[in-house]
Formats: sequence, structure tokens, C-alpha cells
Amino acid sequence: MELSDANLQTLTEYLKKTLDPDPAIRRPAEKFLESVEGNQNYPLLLLTLLEKSQDNVIKVCASVTFKNYIKRNWRIVEDEPNKICEADRVAIKANIVHLMLSSPEQIQKQLSDAISIIGREDFPQKWPDLLTEMVNRFQSGDFHVINGVLRTAHSLFKRYRHEFKSNELWTEIKLVLDAFALPLTNLFKATIELCSTHANDASALRILFSSLILISKLFYSLNFQDLPEFFEDNMETWMNNFHTLLTLDNKLLQTDDEEEAGLLELLKSQICDNAALYAQKYDEEFQRYLPRFVTAIWNLLVTTGQEVKYDLLVSNAIQFLASVCERPHYKNLFEDQNTLTSICEKVIVPNMEFRGFLVFINLYCIKYGALALQEIFDGIQPKMFGMVLEKIIIPEIQKVSGNVEKKICAVGITKLLTECPPMMDTEYTKLWTPLLQSLIGLFELPEDDTIPDEEHFIDIEDTPGYQTAFSQLAFAGKKEHDPVGQMVNNPKIHLAQSLHKLSTACPGRVPSMVSTSLNAEALQYLQGYLQAASVTLL
Repeated sequence: MELSDANLQTLTEYLKKTLDPDPAIRRPAEKFLESVEGNQNYPLLLLTLLEKSQDNVIKVCASVTFKNYIKRNWRIVEDEPNKICEADRVAIKANIVHLMLSSPEQIQKQLSDAISIIGREDFPQKWPDLLTEMVNRFQSGDFHVINGVLRTAHSLFKRYRHEFKSNELWTEIKLVLDAFALPLTNLFKATIELCSTHANDASALRILFSSLILISKLFYSLNFQDLPEFFEDNMETWMNNFHTLLTLDNKLLQTDDEEEAGLLELLKSQICDNAALYAQKYDEEFQRYLPRFVTAIWNLLVTTGQEVKYDLLVSNAIQFLASVCERPHYKNLFEDQNTLTSICEKVIVPNMEFRGFLVFINLYCIKYGALALQEIFDGIQPKMFGMVLEKIIIPEIQKVSGNVEKKICAVGITKLLTECPPMMDTEYTKLWTPLLQSLIGLFELPEDDTIPDEEHFIDIEDTPGYQTAFSQLAFAGKKEHDPVGQMVNNPKIHLAQSLHKLSTACPGRVPSMVSTSLNAEALQYLQGYLQAASVTLL
């Protein structure tokens, strides 16, 4: 196909027909485009059309068609014919970045996606000048252009969060850091300064905060595999500014929509993710900044409303605090009973759906006793302790992952079973056997890793708590801190010994409850624990 006006006109007519609601018109047009997409110059005709057409609908249609064409055809499969000729590939890469950055946002997003698809296959070996071309655009001062670069970079680099470690991956990340880390840092500082300059301009702030969200996502991707020397050297700049942004409140950025998160909430959510990444993986380097982030994120939690638009922010803030309380250097931050009580009252209760705080509940139980935990919840609202057992601990405990987390929960639940008098003498007694059965299930059943339908999201990096799916891979080389290690070596033996002690205090009751209510399989497992501990139930 020649790059001619006639072919551009023909292509325009067929693209129009693909938008027709009548299948008799639409489907033949779609089949025609499929029949010619293997011809040389076809993708260049689409790019020319979206650049020069006077019809905005056709421009958008051409951009979507081009992106889908790239998605279907760019990858070269071994032993299969090349679906795009080499001349077209070279021409596309020579022009697409400039075209993307000079296009309206709706078209820019389509071309950005196309660049990321091409980049996954060709960058860096077959597209070595891509980064240079992108970084040079940071100097433009045009945030429409800058955000286009940031959006494209995010699409390219977010796979670093999920890739297995390899020499090839390290080489690529080093190349990216050498070219991108310093310009990104300078852009970060300049954008924050502009936010101060334009603090009373709602339109400018929306653009600038869109940039800050993308910059923060890029920070996460570039720091995920390992702590780069550049970011370690410039941690002061990044962390001080992240902290400032966490504590920022500007009414011009608030939204009236109760369902949709605004730019400020999205930025703070990503900063919580960034702080959690450093707290989990780079704890020694992050120690000096940690108290400030705990205070800021804790204040966010206790002052944020219950509207749906805050769900992601609350979830990421909780994930940060849950991860922090398990790190050896930070556990002293949660030694204060008043702090943990406040967490129970102000965070766990209004956010019971967040399973990550099962660990918090059980840590409190271990530190201050099962009776203290029961009194906290029933002090907030009568019978709330039973609701926490029935609605959170019993059904959700199977979803706890990680050896240390499971051990914490096992020891905490054992205390609830054996050191909480209301579990034996009130209406809570009916929950005693289900709680014991759930604990045996934690020991013996496969981990429940199902995700409710409503928790599926299109973009994995925006999914609350998604990091845990990769935690065993990401932190495989780190020795986990076990806060109950000196107290309990084997939690199954500990359960058996604790039940024996309870049975001596109330002879006959424990064997009766176990034999009449525990299912046969769980009872068999329990008998095994008792034998291993050389104890019996009296």
C-alpha cells in the first residue's frame, strides 16, 4: 500500500464504517482492515491519518486501530513469518514518540500503550535511543508532554515489579537508572516547587498532581528489585518530599464524588506503597525516616472518612502499618498499649474487611492478654468481641500467609482459647470450638488464596495489598523477624500444652467440648498434638 492521499481516503471510509451500529456495514469494514493489515505501509497510513485528519473521531479511531494492530502483530514469533516488515518497524519507532507527545490526551494514551508494547519486545537492544528521546522531553516545560513521557515510562517499567531476577534484567534496570533516575528526581523537585507556586490554581494543580502520581509509581518500579545506589544517595530528597505530600491538604484537590478517589488520595495511596516497600525491603536504610511516616500515615487513618473514594488510601495505609509492626527495627513503635488500643478502636473496627489486621489483633492479644483484647472490643460496643471472632478471625484466618504471620495468629488464638474466661463462661462459649477448629485449619489446611470478585482490579499495581502475592519471592533472602520466637517454638505443641493447662482448671469441660463439637478430622489432628506434647485433656 502506497502512502498516498487515495489510500488515506479509503482508510478513512473504512474506519468510519467500523463505527456504524449496523453489523451489515461494520463487519465487512472490519474484515477489510484485517485483510490489508499485512501490507507494507499500513501502520504508517494509520499514523499519518491520526496526525493529519481533520476529523477527531477518525483520529481517535485510527489510534485505537493502530494500538490493536501493534498488540496483535509486533511480537516476532520463532519459526513464524514476520507480520510487520522491517522498514515499517523502523519508521514506527522513529516517529511514534514525537507523534504521541504532540497528540491530544485521548490519542496520547493509545500511542503510549503502543510504545509500551513495542518497548517490551524491542527495548533496549532494538530501541536504544528510546530513553534519550523521552528524557529530553522533560526539558520542554509542557506538562502535557511530560505526563505523556511519564505515562509511557510507567507502562514500560512497571513490569520490573514482577520479573524474576536475572542478569538480563539487572542490565536493563541499570541502563534505565543511568539515563532516567537523575532527570526523574529533578522533575520531582521541580514539580513540587510548581505545586507551591500554583497552590491557588485548581487547573494547574490537577496537571501537576497527575505528574506526581506517575513519578511516585515510577519510583516504586525502579526501586522494587533492589535499592539503587542513586536512590539511596538521594533518599533525603525523596523521603522528605513524600512526607510533605502525605501531610498536604488542599481544598482545591478535594472531590465531591464519594465513590471516586481524587488526585490527592491517589498520590497519598502510592506514597504509602512506596514507604511500605522501603520498610519491608530496605529497613536499615529507612530507619531514620520511619517514625515520621508512621505518624503521618497513622494520622491519615484516624482522620480519613469512610467514603468509598478513600478505600485504596485506607487499605495501603493499613498495609504499611501492618508491615512496619513486623520489622525488627520498628517493633518498638508499637510497644505502647495505648497505641495498639487506639489502632483497635479507630482502625480495626471501622475497617474490619481488611484481613491484614488479623496479625495486629493477635499481636495485641500476645502482648497484653486475651482478656484485654476482649475488653477493648466490648468496651467499644457490647458483644463486639463475639462479632470480631465470628466475622473476622474464624472465617478469615485461613487466608493469613507467611510463616511468621501464621505463628503470631496461632499463638494469639491459643491465648483467646485458653486465657480468656468469657470464652468459657458466657455466650461466647459457643464460639470456642469453631475458633479451635479454625486454628487447627490454619495448621493443617492449604492456605486460602482466593480473592473475592469485587477485589479484582484491572491494574495490578493499584490493587490493595497486591504486594503480598510476591512477598515470598521478593524477600526470600531476608531472615524474618519472629516476635514470638523466644516465647513459642512449636505452636502446635504450645496449643496442646495450653489446652492441658486449661483442662486442669475446669476438669471435664474441655474434653466434652472437643469430643462433641470438633469434626473428626480436626479431632484427629488435635490428638496428634497432645501426643507429641505428652499431655492429656482432663
